[in-house]
This record gives sequence, C-alpha cells and structure tokens, in this order.
Amino acid sequence: PAVGALLEDAGRAESDGQYDRAAMLLERALRIQPRNPEVLQRMAEVQLSTGDYEQALNFAVRSYDVGPRVGEICSRNWRTIGVSRENLGDSSGSREALQRARTCMVTKPQGM
Repeated sequence: PAVGALLEDAGRAESDGQYDRAAMLLERALRIQPRNPEVLQRMAEVQLSTGDYEQALNFAVRSYDVGPRVGEICSRNWRTIGVSRENLGDSSGSREALQRARTCMVTKPQGM
C-alpha cells in the first residue's frame, strides 16, 4: 500500500511539473521495493522529462531486466530506451529499441 500511495503522489507531482519531488517520492518507493518494474520505469520517465538521458536509460534497462517481457511496461521500457539512446547520439540503438517496443505488444491468437 505504501508504494501505491507513493506512486500516486509521484504521478501528481509529475503532472504538475514537479520532477524533483516526483523523483524523491519514487526514490522512497524504490527503497521499499527496489525491484519493482513499474517504479523503476516511472523513475526512468521522470529522468527523461528532466533531460537526464543516461539515468533514464539506466532505470528503463533495470525495469526491463526485472519486469515482464510483454505488455505495457515492456513497451514503455523500450520506448524510453529508444528516446534516451537517440538523445545520447545512438540513432541505430534507438531504432532497434523502438522496434523491440513493438514486439512487447503481443496479441492473443486468432480464434480465441
């Protein structure tokens, strides 16, 4: 419950453009659950918003490493990695990451 409340507060802070506050709240959440892929990805997105592309990349990679290989978080991981790499001057790495983001969105087989 504590992590959920911290995520909500961080979301409000981020929406208000208070990225330092959002990062502080997410750091607290990470002290409670250091391997939570949602918290790691949210921190990556906050770092992306502040222009700290190296940190955004690091948090997104950590989130992917501990998170699911399909679905929304996976796709957000790779999109964040792609934007970070592009801003760090790695255009080919960015294209590869954005391609991988698409593979995260798996649909169920037809006829089910």
